[in-house]
Amino acid sequence: MSSAFHDRLPQFFGGYFHEDWQVEAEDPDGIIDLYMSQADRDQRLGVAEGIDALITSDLSDEAISRMLFEELGCYYDPTPDGLSARAWLQQVSHRLKGRQ
Repeated sequence: MSSAFHDRLPQFFGGYFHEDWQVEAEDPDGIIDLYMSQADRDQRLGVAEGIDALITSDLSDEAISRMLFEELGCYYDPTPDGLSARAWLQQVSHRLKGRQ
């Protein structure tokens, strides 16, 4: 995977979707809004690039979910909200690129 994956994703997911992320925002969109207010365009695009590498990988949704938690420190699970990990990551990437 790209260097953006290894460099930026742990900072993004571990730093913003940490175990107490719900103290900072009431939902995942609020966390993304918080990140977008603090990161410059290049940082946002770097994270989106890393997310895109994960989305297009050969990993199953289950493997992506495990990676989000175990390797990237993401404590948000999109499945109770009716989304697979891959579908949620696609939404996050679009938001970071400036699309809703």
